[in-house]
Amino acid sequence: MAYEHALGKGRAFPNDKAKNDKAPHFRGTCNPEGNQKEISLWFTLNDDVDPAVVEKIKSSVKSISVQLQEPYNKDSAPKTSASNDKW
Repeated sequence: MAYEHALGKGRAFPNDKAKNDKAPHFRGTCNPEGNQKEISLWFTLNDDVDPAVVEKIKSSVKSISVQLQEPYNKDSAPKTSASNDKW
């Protein structure tokens, strides 16, 4: 049985099976809504960066942790009162 992530969590690892430069840099799994999904991740470098940097990054990163959540909504965020500040 494969590892199952907690709800809203996931992990991606360097894609060492990539056969071309359009393949994802990282692949993994996550659990967005109670069922496991595969994820693919690419990163984009600035035009002036040497492409060899991609391989250096992939070989340096062990894994990427993923957390999925609802978008932040400023209107529904808890309000804090200035009178509670102790500073």
